[in-house]
Amino acid sequence: MELAPSLYRLGRSSLVNSYLIEEEAGLTIIDAGLPGHWKDLGRELAAMGRSVDDVRALLLTHSDVDHVGFAERLRRDHMVPVYVGEADAVEARVRSKPPAARDPKRVWPLVIPRGRWPITCPGWRRSSVGDAMATRSVTTGIVGPALGPFTVDPVRALASLAALDGLTARWVLPGHGDPWTGGLPEALGIIRGRRQD
Repeated sequence: MELAPSLYRLGRSSLVNSYLIEEEAGLTIIDAGLPGHWKDLGRELAAMGRSVDDVRALLLTHSDVDHVGFAERLRRDHMVPVYVGEADAVEARVRSKPPAARDPKRVWPLVIPRGRWPITCPGWRRSSVGDAMATRSVTTGIVGPALGPFTVDPVRALASLAALDGLTARWVLPGHGDPWTGGLPEALGIIRGRRQD
């Protein structure tokens, strides 16, 4: 589904998100959803007039099972490099479920060496936040910027949002929920306001 020029989301549902960024050099995928999202990837690529051969990289925001779904298949069968933060590398490789009590700092946007993140396209800026925040709770259905619903330590997660302060991305692409187009600073303000109620 095309969200904006050069930006696509796999599938019709925003319950679990994977994104495609189209650039001249090829495609970058952000997060690999669940294993069944492989079919959504094929359909989206075909609709774009592209193939899996056009995919240049897969960026994983973290190693939760609903973010690494088809990563190994893409790497193994199509030699697409997969990038993930060091703290999540082992779990992402073995596609295991993360432990119940995890450090909320591990879900922040992935920083790729050589200044490759965030990926930019002419005319607008965006940021993928993995599960640092959501715009749709998978447990309650409530929409709007909020901490991820499975945050183990909400106080620490809220404090960790400071890592995103100063970023001015207009679009926020959550792992769960529709894109937020009101700007990252505004989304952070809403989350902080909710937590103070």
